[in-house]
Amino acid sequence: PLAPDGEEVRQNIWVVSQQDGRFGEPRLIQELVGEGWDGHAVQVDDGSLYFASDRSGGKGDIDIWRAQARRGGYAPPVNVSELNSPGNESDLYIDPSERYMIFIRYDGAAKEIDLFGSVRHGRRWSSPAPLRSVNRPGWELSPTVTPDGRWFVFQRDGQTEWRDWQAIRADLAAAAK
Repeated sequence: PLAPDGEEVRQNIWVVSQQDGRFGEPRLIQELVGEGWDGHAVQVDDGSLYFASDRSGGKGDIDIWRAQARRGGYAPPVNVSELNSPGNESDLYIDPSERYMIFIRYDGAAKEIDLFGSVRHGRRWSSPAPLRSVNRPGWELSPTVTPDGRWFVFQRDGQTEWRDWQAIRADLAAAAK
């Protein structure tokens, strides 16, 4: 919700439409507002949203959730429990057709953030596996794939790095097992 002065009290998920090259006014997605922090929303081909949240009902501090698109809005969010741990999962990149997902997992004890991947089998996601070809000491963040599908881009300790997508596919193949 917004405070009386119009300031956002906590982070929620907003949407803005574009028409004729111009953006409209941001609109809060009311049906997704929860008691906690929400962010890193990614829309997939069927219009559903995946996002990270610390709302209650999860497995950890910040979990991955999915809200199924339905006419005029979204169904209540569902925790994607097979992807989550007692720690933090966020910074999502999801293939638009939901074949695979790459996200970060924060290990508080080691103070490390690594990239993990999962592959979808029917309605379930595989157990997340670390992306061994990119994870190193430090923090890997902000995973994405270029629109042409050729490059995997991420940040390591504040520096942008690029990898050939084929190398990452091998990591995802390990996650699929």
